[in-house]
Formats: sequence, structure tokens, C-alpha cells
Amino acid sequence: MLSTGELQSDESNEVTVAVGGPSVGAQSEFLSTEARGTSVTRLDATHVFVAYGNTSDVYGKVGTVTGSSIAFGGDQGFGGTNGEPWVDCDTLDSTHVVVVWKFSNVEMRAQIGVISGTTVSTPSSYYQVHTGNIGYPHVAALDSTHFVAVGRESINNVWARVGDTSGGTTISWGTRVEMQGTNAHYPCVAAISSTKFVAVYVDVSGWAGKARVGTVSGTSISFGTVATWKASDAYYEVAVADLGDGEHVVLAYGQSGSSVVKVGTVAGGGTGTTISFGSDYEFQNQPVECELGALSTGKIMVAYRDGYDGSKAKVREGVVSGTTVSFGGASDGLNAAGLGSEKYSVAGISSTQAVVTYEDASDGSHGTANVVTAVL
Repeated sequence: MLSTGELQSDESNEVTVAVGGPSVGAQSEFLSTEARGTSVTRLDATHVFVAYGNTSDVYGKVGTVTGSSIAFGGDQGFGGTNGEPWVDCDTLDSTHVVVVWKFSNVEMRAQIGVISGTTVSTPSSYYQVHTGNIGYPHVAALDSTHFVAVGRESINNVWARVGDTSGGTTISWGTRVEMQGTNAHYPCVAAISSTKFVAVYVDVSGWAGKARVGTVSGTSISFGTVATWKASDAYYEVAVADLGDGEHVVLAYGQSGSSVVKVGTVAGGGTGTTISFGSDYEFQNQPVECELGALSTGKIMVAYRDGYDGSKAKVREGVVSGTTVSFGGASDGLNAAGLGSEKYSVAGISSTQAVVTYEDASDGSHGTANVVTAVL
């Protein structure tokens, strides 16, 4: 029997597991009706912005963290969703956020939100990112005035596009650039600097996981060569997070029989145009819907649904060293009632805390958040 804090390797010897899971604070609702997707981003060490959809619109609100609790201000409507579940957001600076979402099956939209204390406003209307049946919209801030949005058009191609806010609330666009022109799915993106981002996706012709480094100049994008992070069996959505060191990202994804993370390293200390990946490190012995966020350059938090334990919503803390990841135990304090909570999002707010949002399926899929405190 292991004592608290003792390390244990799993049977595959691919991951080192520490006993004990992170500490999870009480649930706090930000939407008391059915949520259709959630996304959370850090504003500062005690504040987050949450974007979410319901059956008709996209909304955003600010959450204030006090200890292990979170309380939310009033909501602000964005430019409509028509009931679609896909929404994402990121922070441009302490007073501006960018929100992207799918509107019906006709277009992807983006809009800037302005933060003042716990109040959100949208001085300008939404802007069209791209038309068509757009799926899996994601966004990553490059700096205080630029961001990159990615999406999938039908099941044919995945692409990226840079938006420029010029420090205000209007958006001008660069040219949309394809990462893969056919048979692509599940795009996601993380920015590692003001001029570099990593886009990941799945090539459904062979279900291979792919990645490309994008280089930004103004609003123009050029892509490096394609890297493969999974040769086959990448059947599920992939999440990617920037580790904050200007060089590394972490992926989380499901595959047959397990869910894993792996670290990617951009060449040239983050200045290059290619990326390589380390080994898989398992956090769940089944494929699951998951999301992750970085607390610091050496720590991540993964949220997921455990189908082997009543579909409870769980969270695990991982320590990153180079391209190696060591996991602590799982905590089910997000939603111990289970029943299949989903649409997770994770934002690290300090080196010791993260905020996790999700649809709480044990309570009518209400929009719910918890503060999670690291123990490793």
C-alpha cells in the first residue's frame, strides 16, 4: 500500500501516478437552465470570463474567485447561436475578450467583449469569420490586438484566420488559410507567442492526428510542414493548451482503450516552423471527452468524464518536465453524481488553481463551474 505522495507507475510504464487528487471547491452555477457549450479564460489571478450558449443565444459573464469559491456577475448577450453547442473564447487583455461560435449551420461568428469589473459589454456587433456549415470553432489570442480562429467546413477542410481588433472592438480579417483541404476534422489551436501558434486536427482518411505550426505576420499566416502526433486511431476530439514558455504545447485526446496527453515542442526554442511530439501519458483507461488547461509552464489540469465510474466528472493534475508528464490521482468533486456531464473547459488562473466549467448533466445540463486547487 502506498503512502500519500508516493509515486506509482501504471502497467504500461508510460505514466507515473501520484496518490491523491486535486482539491475541488463547491459547484457554482453560471446558467440555471440548459447550457449548450462552455468556455472559460483567465482574466487575472482572481477573475475569469465564461462564454456559453443556451438554446438561442451566446452569453458571457465574469467570475470572481475567492479561495476555493467562485461567484458570477451578470450576463451579456453576444450575437446569437440558434441553439448550436460550439463556443470558444480567449483573453486579449485584462479588459477585452474574443468569443467565437457556430451560428446555425450557416456561418462562424466572432465578437469582442469589454470587461469592466464584473460587467461585460459588447459595443460592436459580431463579425463573420467564415460562411458555411462550420464546426468546432476555436480561438487563441496572439497578443492584445490579434487572435487566430480555426474551424472545420463540413468534413472537408480545416483552416485558420487572423483577426485584428486594432485595440478596439471592431475586427478586420486576414486571408483564410487551409491547414488541410480535404478529409479533416476536430481542429483546435493554441498560441505560443504573438507570431506563432500550433493548430491540431485529425485526418479522417486514416484517422491520423496532425499538427502544423503557423507563423503570423500582420494578419497573414504561413504554415510549416505537417507533423503527425498519432499515426492512426485518432477518432476523438483533441484539446491543446499552451504551456506558457513560448515553446511547448500539450495535447489531450482519446484513442482506443485510453485517453492520453503528450507534449509538443516547437523547433528553435519556439521560433521554428516544425513541431515534434513526445510519448503518450495516460490519464484514463478509456476514450473520453476531455479538456485541459495549463496552470504554469510545469503543470496542467485535465477535466473529463469517467464512464467506468458512473460517468462522473473528474479532474486530474499533471506535472510536466520536458516532454514527460506525471499525473496525480483523480478527484470527482466536479460532479460526483455523474450522469454524463460534458463540454468541459479549463483555465489556469495561477500556479496552484484552475477554474473548470461544464454542462452538469445531473442537474438539467446547467452551466456549472468549480475552482480546483493543485496538490502536487
